[in-house]
Amino acid sequence: LVILVLILALFYRNRGDRKRLAKLVAEQTSTLTAILDATPDLIFRTDPKSRFTEFNASMEKHFNISRSDIIGKTPVALGVSLDFAERYMAVDNQVFDKKQSVTVEEIIPSFDGKQILFETIKSPIIQDGKITGLVGMAREITQRKAIEEDAKSASEAKSRFVANMSHEMRTPLNVIVGLTGLMMEETDVTASIKESMEKINTAGNTLTGIINNVLDISKIESGKLELVPVQYDVPSLLNDIITLNIMRIENKPIIFDLYVNDDMPRTLFGDDLRVKQIFNNLLSNAFKYTKEGSVTLSVDSRREDDIVWLLFYISDTGIGIRKEDIAKLFTDYNQVDTRANREIEGTGLGLSITKKFIEIMDGEITVDSEYGVGTTFHVRIRQGFVGDGPIGRKTVESLRSFSYSDKKKLMHKKLARADLSHARVLVVDDFTTNLDVAAGMLRKYKMQVDCVTNGQDAVNLIAAAAPAYDAVFMDHMMPGMDGIEAARAIRAMGTEYAKNIPIIALTANAVAGNEEMFLSNGFNAYLPKPFNVMGLDLVVKQLVGDKSKEQ
Repeated sequence: LVILVLILALFYRNRGDRKRLAKLVAEQTSTLTAILDATPDLIFRTDPKSRFTEFNASMEKHFNISRSDIIGKTPVALGVSLDFAERYMAVDNQVFDKKQSVTVEEIIPSFDGKQILFETIKSPIIQDGKITGLVGMAREITQRKAIEEDAKSASEAKSRFVANMSHEMRTPLNVIVGLTGLMMEETDVTASIKESMEKINTAGNTLTGIINNVLDISKIESGKLELVPVQYDVPSLLNDIITLNIMRIENKPIIFDLYVNDDMPRTLFGDDLRVKQIFNNLLSNAFKYTKEGSVTLSVDSRREDDIVWLLFYISDTGIGIRKEDIAKLFTDYNQVDTRANREIEGTGLGLSITKKFIEIMDGEITVDSEYGVGTTFHVRIRQGFVGDGPIGRKTVESLRSFSYSDKKKLMHKKLARADLSHARVLVVDDFTTNLDVAAGMLRKYKMQVDCVTNGQDAVNLIAAAAPAYDAVFMDHMMPGMDGIEAARAIRAMGTEYAKNIPIIALTANAVAGNEEMFLSNGFNAYLPKPFNVMGLDLVVKQLVGDKSKEQ
């Protein structure tokens, strides 16, 4: 009897537990169902044969069908097309085959015929290692896609603006830098005129640097910025930096001190243009924000096998930076302490770009500053080891006395241009002053130079093959037939002459990615304006000089 009482007591207690458990499960299920019904997303569950086992209220509303009418049935019962039902179940099969989630963007038509774009995620339900079904959620992304399209359109519009701005500003700069460069090479020009030409030339290059900063931000934002490493002469790079920046002293009582370790390598491997930008951006700020005192540049290096760490610091006795502003220094379009610096010009891009360049070179930049006392930037960037010996004490002394500049100018003036008097080239540009610059530079090689102002005339001359040209230097943005259309038309002629004649792009449209654009459209080389004398010389030697020798 005692045992029977104990058994009955245990039975009724367990039955009470089961009732409480069943009640709890019912409450939780009801709560979960309410949550799923409240969400605007379409949520469902199917078995391995794509038959619905769960169906939330948003699904009922979207397809205008009740749960009781669809549970146990396939998507065909939703009233959709057979094609949609087949695509729907094909995604189910992917989930079962891969045993992992699958995400697709698809049009899920509503009961009233609206074509609505959804992002659907389907995931397998796995129990004891077997897939017992899948659960899915579809979220409408019509608005998100519209925002993405608007952002894409805005980005494309920005890219077009940057390209046009580049072209419009570089075109007159090409004239300024090109013509002054030509005049600086003349021997019958007075010293005062030559000095004025040098100042104009330097100012033109400075303005080019500002434009490059704007273009660089565009490249960085689009992910198209790439380093172009070459072997470069360290003293020449430092000389260019010194020559440009000592002009920033103007009439201010500032002493410029230069310290260079004479044991550091004379030649390094890296993107010298970007390295120069880093130096120039930091020195520009040092001179800009220093009214009196000194600016110091110290350059050193440390070698690790085939890597050379280029180390330098730039220190000034300028206005300094507040502690709370140091964190803002490397932000795009930002100038700190704008009240105190309201008379100082700047785009707020230099330091941001500098930091990004340094990071791309696996380097780092740090800053120490005391407000009202001065600022020091420490920089470390990675370059490649070449092994061409050290700079040497004499070269360092020349750099420190700023006399290396004169030697370099003499070397520049005596650039060994090839004698290509048997060559004939065609220059195409709708801006006649650009024709004067390009023709003047090319005639230094004793070539015969013909000029036309539009792409169609260039095509006609190549088609006639009389005269026969050794190369074509072609502008890009021209009214009517532009440079790319003209290059395509020339290559499409089919003759050996038209297929093989070198076509070089001389363009002010220097946005990231354009070099690839030109090379994939029939051009052999790409030179941005303002023309770089050394770059032009290299192209002439490679594409015109070799061709002339063959003839």
